[in-house]
Amino acid sequence: MSLFKNPLVVHKLNDMRKLSKYFYNGTVFCNISFLHNSIGDQRRLLIVEDSCYEQVDEDSIDMPHLTPRVFTSRKKIFDTSDLVVRWRIHFIRINNYLKDMRNKREYERELDTFIHTDKSHPPIDV
Repeated sequence: MSLFKNPLVVHKLNDMRKLSKYFYNGTVFCNISFLHNSIGDQRRLLIVEDSCYEQVDEDSIDMPHLTPRVFTSRKKIFDTSDLVVRWRIHFIRINNYLKDMRNKREYERELDTFIHTDKSHPPIDV
């Protein structure tokens, strides 16, 4: 499944300024760490059901609600010791075209686990 048709690719936080000028159907953060942000800021960034903002220099950049977000990195970028942050992160394999490389069985298992679990407490096996 293709994730986006017109994503905003963010290599540095200043790239987020484009959100207010153009329409994007998703945001891809490439190798940006949010460990310096507070846990509350990390949570807000990961909750796509609500709009959030990111502080860029002197500006607050608004990310509209329901905007999908993908974070790519080989290093730790969020504080996963916080259960709310950890529950919001889903690790997936993607190819160069940003296509989800999970097979159908893996996708259905994750969806089934999400639907049948208390959303505020992650399941033990995920």
